[in-house]
Amino acid sequence: ISDGKNVFVAGIMQHIEEAGIHSGDSACSLPPVSIKPFLIKEIENQTKKLALALKVKGFMNVQYAIKKDKIYVIEVILEQVELSHLFQKQKIYLLQR
Repeated sequence: ISDGKNVFVAGIMQHIEEAGIHSGDSACSLPPVSIKPFLIKEIENQTKKLALALKVKGFMNVQYAIKKDKIYVIEVILEQVELSHLFQKQKIYLLQR
């Protein structure tokens, strides 16, 4: 979520099995269960940089792939409202603060 100047990463969801044709074809975990902490931090940093570079105001969804501790951007989707409800319960307290 971004207002164009500040970026808040509401959550990181991990695919825990290989995806089919669409990412909705796989099981996921929120929060991630096996992504190394330093990679989670780097995903957060890269997401913030992308949001600011793209001048996002609102929601943004970024899909990443990780192989041998290297992070790859698959796609960036702006105004991805349908995922926001998944993160609401996990981060509701932080968002209200």
